[in-house]
Amino acid sequence: MNCEDYKKRINGYVDEEIEADERESIERHLSVCESCRREYEELVQFKETLDMIQFKEPTNAELGRYWSNIYNRLERGLGWICFSLGAILLLCWGAFTMIEELVEDPKVSVVVKIGAIALIFGMVILFVSIARERLTALFRNMVGGEISEYTKLMGESREQAIDRMTDQAQRMGANAVVSVRLTTSMLMGGAAEIVAYGTAVVVE
Repeated sequence: MNCEDYKKRINGYVDEEIEADERESIERHLSVCESCRREYEELVQFKETLDMIQFKEPTNAELGRYWSNIYNRLERGLGWICFSLGAILLLCWGAFTMIEELVEDPKVSVVVKIGAIALIFGMVILFVSIARERLTALFRNMVGGEISEYTKLMGESREQAIDRMTDQAQRMGANAVVSVRLTTSMLMGGAAEIVAYGTAVVVE
């Protein structure tokens, strides 16, 4: 194996996820290869830094605020569901009544009738579509489940993060990136970030 093959296995070596014979092979290579040894030392330092991070246990007051927020989300979610359903029913009833009056009115021309009917149907369809997405997101947020729109957005963001990492590596003169990892974190309610990072190398 060459250096690139060993570098691809250093992560597994640091995390102790490889077999004993492969560990011995990597250790022999690290004793003679300065580049791979530097890569290994950086990963060990990074892992030690992560191990030093300690998560604070939430206090009773913080847990109380957390559950209070959960209850508020449930109440608002149910409120939005009832509001949206009522608005859809009233809009459909109003649209049907308006269409009925337009069709039965002999003074209104056919062109106006067709235009008004198309406009009303379009508004109803758009409103129902938006309300359906809103209701689906609220329901899945309350009871759990995959939100396909959010999953698609996160996938696109992940691809953008990888593309930006690749562009940065190319600007540095590298032609490959190894030990690629992705991390995500919440910035605020309804907003998250995705970070892609790795080691830029030159493969000859």
